[in-house]
Amino acid sequence: MVVVVIIQFIMSLTASLMSSLYEILYARDFGTFTGVDLLESYGVTEFLLRFLKSFGSWFILFINVVPISLVVSLEMVKFIQGYMI
Repeated sequence: MVVVVIIQFIMSLTASLMSSLYEILYARDFGTFTGVDLLESYGVTEFLLRFLKSFGSWFILFINVVPISLVVSLEMVKFIQGYMI
């Protein structure tokens, strides 16, 4: 279970980093949709904010990596093992 969450974290980290870098490299294309020149507004804090927002979005999108049945089965095994102690 811990390994699956670590893999999900790494996948989210990679996807959000690539998404943020893509957004910086092609900021002129995004400016046509928003009407704001994004190249002028990029700094370290803006990058970190966009990175964190993107990370949260990707983490939620990858939440299906951990199936609910696995979580339920794991909790049942813990309950039964605790009962046997």
